[in-house]
Amino acid sequence: MNGDFDPSNAENWSEGFDGANVRADIYPGNLAHMGDIQYGEWAIIAENHTQEEIDAALAFLSFMYQPEWLEARLIEFGGIAPYYEPSEEFHTALADSPLLIQQQDVVNSQTRYWNAVWNIMSMSMESAFSNLLTQIATNTITPEQFAEQMTIEALASVE
Repeated sequence: MNGDFDPSNAENWSEGFDGANVRADIYPGNLAHMGDIQYGEWAIIAENHTQEEIDAALAFLSFMYQPEWLEARLIEFGGIAPYYEPSEEFHTALADSPLLIQQQDVVNSQTRYWNAVWNIMSMSMESAFSNLLTQIATNTITPEQFAEQMTIEALASVE
């Protein structure tokens, strides 16, 4: 999404919107939600997997968290990786991306994180969540009805 605010995409802006005015920040109280880069990739290794499959999964995870690859993902998609100290090359690569620099600068050692909903919600729930979220935003349903319907959907998804 960061690229959407770059002046090279100005033809997609309308109604006086200026991407240069977009700023990065976290929630009041020094709170931030984590996406997949921050939360981490993971793999389930069942006991019936061969050693070759286990080794492949571990090699994939090792590759995904090489500093060069992690930094490339952060540059392309934005966000932060808590507890990771980026290289000087990373900071140099951000020189033309004020929004990405801000994303790196808004967190500190006191920032508290929680999982973004899309990291903990079953994929089968995404459609229901999106539809219900729209209804709650338009006051078509109450928060209680939202919670009740999400519970029904969640129970149906595990049956």
